[in-house]
Formats: sequence, structure tokens, C-alpha cells
Amino acid sequence: MTREEAMDIIMSPDGGLGKGSPEEREFSRILESSHELREVQKQQQAVWSAMELWESVEPSMNFDRQIRQRVEELSARRSWFRGWFPAPRPGLAMALTALFVVAAGVVRQQPRLGPETVARVLETGAADKAYFEEFSRALDDLEMLAELDIAPQLESGQDES
Repeated sequence: MTREEAMDIIMSPDGGLGKGSPEEREFSRILESSHELREVQKQQQAVWSAMELWESVEPSMNFDRQIRQRVEELSARRSWFRGWFPAPRPGLAMALTALFVVAAGVVRQQPRLGPETVARVLETGAADKAYFEEFSRALDDLEMLAELDIAPQLESGQDES
């Protein structure tokens, strides 16, 4: 038997040993060899004796009602906080969480305006501007030819494009 096992036996209310058993003899031998364990056993026996003398008080018949009333009084004192912040509702909390997740997903899907994207937009814009200028010059040329009455006439077999 180890010292820890002897300490467990001392702390248990009934000791957990049978009279005359080999474990009891081993326990007695350990107690005789250790002054500290004998002192702990004396103190623990005093505690158990005091607990046997202690008389418990039976609660009154309206004990539960008094407890509930006291809890209601204490909760009424703290109600000023509830006026500013209503009690959380599970459905509202779940809806707000779902809204946050969707918003985060939408934000993540937005295109990034990094240097490559800006350069590509500027190149596309420059190409569109050059095309517009060329088209505008062609229209001006056609107007001038129309004024001079030398505009080319479209044949019926040619596509208008």
C-alpha cells in the first residue's frame, strides 16, 4: 500500500477497510511508521465527528416561493440594461450571421483593382478611343464626299456594314 492509498483511506468516511483484513493490517503498519499520517487521521476523524453532531435545518414549506421571489427582485433591479439592449433572439442572431457571411462573399468576389487591371483598362480605353477617332474621321470624309457629290454609291450586291 502506498502513502497516497493510505491518504485516500483516511479521507473516506467509512475508511473502506474490513476488520482484520490484510489491507487493514498494512494500513495500520503505515500509520505507525508515519507521524504525519497519524495527525491527518486525527484531524479527519475530528471533522467526521463534528459532521455527525451537526443538525441540518429543514427548509420551510414556502422556501421555493421565497427563492423565486428573491430572484425576480434581483432581476427587476437590473432591468435598466434591458431597456437599452433587448434580449438577444436566436433567429435574429442567425439572420445577422448569414447576412454577414453573404456580404463577405460578395465583397470577396469584387474584382481587384491592382496595377495589372488598371493597365488593361487603360489599354482598352486607348484602343476604343483610337477606334472612335478613326471612325469619326471616316464619317467626316464621307460627309465631305457627299457635299461634293462624289460619294461612292453602294451597289445593290454590296453589304452595308
